[in-house]
Amino acid sequence: GHAVWYSFLQISLAIYFLWQQMGPSCLGGVAVIIVMIPLNKILGTWMGRLQKKLMIARDNRVDVNNEVLSNMKVIKLQAWEGSFKKRIEGLRRIELKCLRGYILANCFVMMMWTAVPLCVALATFAAYTLSGHDLDVANALTALALFDIL
Repeated sequence: GHAVWYSFLQISLAIYFLWQQMGPSCLGGVAVIIVMIPLNKILGTWMGRLQKKLMIARDNRVDVNNEVLSNMKVIKLQAWEGSFKKRIEGLRRIELKCLRGYILANCFVMMMWTAVPLCVALATFAAYTLSGHDLDVANALTALALFDIL
């Protein structure tokens, strides 16, 4: 219950202290954070679609596997092993293609989220130096500590 107002207070204080430390240059980092909010929604929707596609492919393969296992006598008597094997292998290829796409997309999303703190710091420090200030170690480390709070 307290997380909502506490988070708002914590973010507000961090931005206030960043403003005190870096001036308006801190808005560069805040802009990166704001841009990432709708991007997170887009990436989440994309990952959901990929996961749904993967689950459908997996379900199709498992259904055929179950059909083969439950009708093993008939399949053996009719010598249908080859056709079912090809069918299962084809469904498995489709599933693996979906899985590969999902894993690559997941890696991309993880990379994006790993890069966000770096982008926030770079945007802030670039705005700070481009506005004519000298970035010293004390300002940089203080700003980085405050960005960790965000």
